Amino acid sequence: MVHRPDIDGLRALAVIPVVLFHMDLAAFGGGFVGVDVFFVISGFLITSIIVGDLERGRFSLRRFYERRIRRIFPALFTVLAVTTVLAAVILLPRDLEDYSKTLVATSVFASNIHFFRQAGYFDAESHTKPLLHTWSLAVEEQFYIFFPLLLIVLHRFWPRRLKGVLAVLAVASFVASVITVHVDQSAAFYLAHTRAWELLLGSLLALGAFPAIRRAGVAESAALAGLVMLGVSFVAYTEATVFPGAAALLPCVGAALLIHSGTLVRTRASRFLSLRPLVFVGLISYSLYLWHWALLSMARHWTLDPLTMGQTTVVVAIAALASAASWKFIEQPLRARRPGPATVAAPAPPPLRVPVVFRWAGAVSAIAVLLGVFGVATGGWPARMEPRVLALDAAQLDFNTQRPECHADDETPIPYRDTCRYGAASAVPRYAVWGDSHAVELSLALGEAAAQAGDAVRMVSYSGCPPALTIASDRLAKCAEHNRETLDAMLADSTLETVFLVARYSQARADVGASVFTEIGRVASALADGGKHVVLVYPSPEYAYSVPIQLARAAHRGEDLATIGLARATFDALRAPFVRALDAIREDPRIDKVDPARRLCDQVRCRVWADGHALYFDDDHLSVSGARYVAPLFERYFGEGEAGEEVIAAAR
Repeated sequence: MVHRPDIDGLRALAVIPVVLFHMDLAAFGGGFVGVDVFFVISGFLITSIIVGDLERGRFSLRRFYERRIRRIFPALFTVLAVTTVLAAVILLPRDLEDYSKTLVATSVFASNIHFFRQAGYFDAESHTKPLLHTWSLAVEEQFYIFFPLLLIVLHRFWPRRLKGVLAVLAVASFVASVITVHVDQSAAFYLAHTRAWELLLGSLLALGAFPAIRRAGVAESAALAGLVMLGVSFVAYTEATVFPGAAALLPCVGAALLIHSGTLVRTRASRFLSLRPLVFVGLISYSLYLWHWALLSMARHWTLDPLTMGQTTVVVAIAALASAASWKFIEQPLRARRPGPATVAAPAPPPLRVPVVFRWAGAVSAIAVLLGVFGVATGGWPARMEPRVLALDAAQLDFNTQRPECHADDETPIPYRDTCRYGAASAVPRYAVWGDSHAVELSLALGEAAAQAGDAVRMVSYSGCPPALTIASDRLAKCAEHNRETLDAMLADSTLETVFLVARYSQARADVGASVFTEIGRVASALADGGKHVVLVYPSPEYAYSVPIQLARAAHRGEDLATIGLARATFDALRAPFVRALDAIREDPRIDKVDPARRLCDQVRCRVWADGHALYFDDDHLSVSGARYVAPLFERYFGEGEAGEEVIAAAR
């Protein structure tokens, strides 16, 4: 096959938007489609090589897979080696255990299946998965396990049907992608059968399935259309785009037009793509693709705050240098099958013999798998970390262990009479905590306070469901029914005296709208009119990160944990609409208002760590330790608490 520098330039046009997208540049919201361009290029080049060898009668499966190993393995396993060392130094045990699983999956080219079973590609947590980008390598290698065999059979027995069979397979794969993306977008994104049509489009180009473009004017128009298609998809698509499916046609057809238009005619676009800077970026594009995401992900693990654009730029610059070095000193020497011209001063090294290549590939894969198995078997090798770091990281598990059986949701509703109770074992609950998931840990802590007075607390919690009666949301249809039944049951419960109303107000307003506060006011008034004492619990600070992980990382770096948190002024500004809405709920002797910020915040900062414990088990839920920390604000409701009347009177 004749080398085409414009295809190297097209590789650059594919990888640059991917890198810019991963740098979180809003202008390149669709940069992820660069991977689709790579698929088309790969299908075109591989098919050209295979069919060329078949027609000359010299195709060898062993030689084909040898070339794939030389192309893929050197850079990949270099990046894996460096990333694994960084992971052992930087990652917390849970993260290292997760990384180890992906290391095993990547080493056997099954990472696309692994990530399909986890979160979606665009989910927030995906930013901290160092090997997430290897899903595309897995798709290609799975495709190339079967594709050469198919070409051999078709070329030998049905050569005239070769294009037709591949066209049918491409259409079937495309239809599967279009259907699947609306049923399970993650499956459509990651799995090989819904991506195969993109590679097959390149294959059909290589086989001449489309009419040759010989006229310069037609070629120029096709190339321009291809550039426009790529440009539109790079800047107009976003993470919200339903992708791949039909949306993947735009970048894939655009790439195909650029390849096809430059086959016989040297267009302006092909001359542009053949510029030396673009060709060079194209040559290192594979290494750049591997290095940039792995280093960005590790940097995000290391920093306590989101990466600034300056930090991101530095990381990408390092990745670019590593890519150039990797291409020159690792990829190029190991890809060469024949020695170059020898000189007296520097004789060319002999090429790796084929059996050695396969043994080397098997050895490095086995080593990577063993390292991954070790990481999984040891639970992320916790012996690396200091006990304090491990204790903070373990705070992710500092939640009410009865959540599975006591916390209701749409799938497992819990009637009022069957709700869980905390406090004195023999006591009939005179108290209830009613709310969404933010009620769960508080119920446990208040139950412990009630036990001191011989009382008990009933937990009435429903996932994502604020204590409101009318909710105009299809997602919360069962929530409204649950709340109406709960209110009726509470009013009929002659033993019940006090109800604590709790909600994640930021989420409640997003799901329900501003009317949620009116609805909660209606519930509070109904309970008060029914003779119950109501306590409205004001919102606690929320964070943009997992608090235990952030604290553990800070401790690992030797930083002062007291500096981790949220500025009080920022917190007050964020929750001001909620406070105004709750303050507006009617004044009534039977309705109290308690603000956890009285304990969680001082005048300067809201803290996430106190008395040696993380106060949250994730980004917004108080941990059991955190709920116990704010419990003194509520002790007056259970008798004479150590907090004292003066402190409680100042709660709001």
